[in-house]
Amino acid sequence: MSKRFKKIIEQFPEAKIIMISAVNQKKMVFNAINSGAKHYIIKPIDAKKVLSVVNEVILTEYEDTLKEEVEAVNSKQGFEINNVEGKFIILFNDALDKSDHNLLNMAIRGILFIKPLKVEFNFGDLVTVSDDVIRPIVLLADEIMENGGEINYVVTSDSIKSKLPI
Repeated sequence: MSKRFKKIIEQFPEAKIIMISAVNQKKMVFNAINSGAKHYIIKPIDAKKVLSVVNEVILTEYEDTLKEEVEAVNSKQGFEINNVEGKFIILFNDALDKSDHNLLNMAIRGILFIKPLKVEFNFGDLVTVSDDVIRPIVLLADEIMENGGEINYVVTSDSIKSKLPI
């Protein structure tokens, strides 16, 4: 088994291996993790368990990457992302500006392959956001929908609502 994992990782370095086993053998699980598996599932399995583990594997790596990026920038970012029951909620705050585009773009690219993908762009208490900040957010939302995802906007400001396709 460890040879198979190593071969997969050799050919596909970005692969995230999740081992599924019919028995809870600690040695087998330990060997799988040491050989490159990111997680494991013990049978019987159901969709909820699989999605939970897959999300954990994806988000753990994603969160680690995102934390490194945030620390490198060393400034307050204009949004935060939370996964709430399978929906990615992107909450914008008053620090939102053009400098957040690259990080937001990277974050969206990191979740585009998740199916079903549900994303909420939440503008919270923001009263206004400039066009040059809104436009890339709308383009990202379009890309999510083109990839089969669902988009929801949460907006209280009429000024922001007028700039969104809702």
